[in-house]
Amino acid sequence: MSLVIKLMLKKEWVEQFPRKYSLIVYFINELAALFFIYYTAKAFLPNTELMKGIELDYFSFVLVGECFFRPLFVFAFSLVKNLKDGFQQGRLEHFLLLRRPLWHICFLEAIPSLLLEAIKIFLILLVAFFFFSLQLGNAWLIFPLWAVVALPFFFAFGLFSNAIFMMFKRGEAYIYKILQLGIILAGAYFPTTSLPEKVKYFLPYWPLHSLMQSIRHAQADTPLGDLFFAFALQASALVALGVTFSLFAIWWLKKTLKRYPYIT
Repeated sequence: MSLVIKLMLKKEWVEQFPRKYSLIVYFINELAALFFIYYTAKAFLPNTELMKGIELDYFSFVLVGECFFRPLFVFAFSLVKNLKDGFQQGRLEHFLLLRRPLWHICFLEAIPSLLLEAIKIFLILLVAFFFFSLQLGNAWLIFPLWAVVALPFFFAFGLFSNAIFMMFKRGEAYIYKILQLGIILAGAYFPTTSLPEKVKYFLPYWPLHSLMQSIRHAQADTPLGDLFFAFALQASALVALGVTFSLFAIWWLKKTLKRYPYIT
């Protein structure tokens, strides 16, 4: 288990920072992105009418939404990417000698991507808080908690995507687009009140939307005690949904892998 994580962490680091100055270039790019978001956010939605009474500046609205979903997005997408790379590079067969099921190996391989992205996000939020007046409020308390709660949901999506990839040997671009659409519907980049009426009808049933809304309220300094019951209810529902989807995805992946006896 630790061997897989260690090897994949080294692989991710080399891929993301292949040269000595890559880390500096990455930091400059992220800083430039922060400047871009900060100054363009002032040009959009100068009033908070579309935010349903949440007193929150638009820069904080956009940045926290993007930063929350980025590690989860990377985690889900790396589940597919690592499986494809494992087949192409012959790495998967070596890991299977560890006598662990494929879904377990996929999860372990994706952990380093999640950890690296989480560290990046922490640094971005830190810089934004001290230099760009990021409005975090009480969100810093529930931010990591909600990330853990949402992890089974994204793990299930990643496993479903793996099964699709095993069946058709393609589909990465479509999986990426579906993930992006799901995050947009959660209201990560703009208030969901600006969506068409027909779309807004289904939003209460989209678990990521409720999750994002609770983070917005925490950002606006709503006392956590007032939100505790709603948080507990949403967290329980999301965990139950994520675990159920994960179990179903594992079953479907096993069913798909029956055509590859040397893997199962």
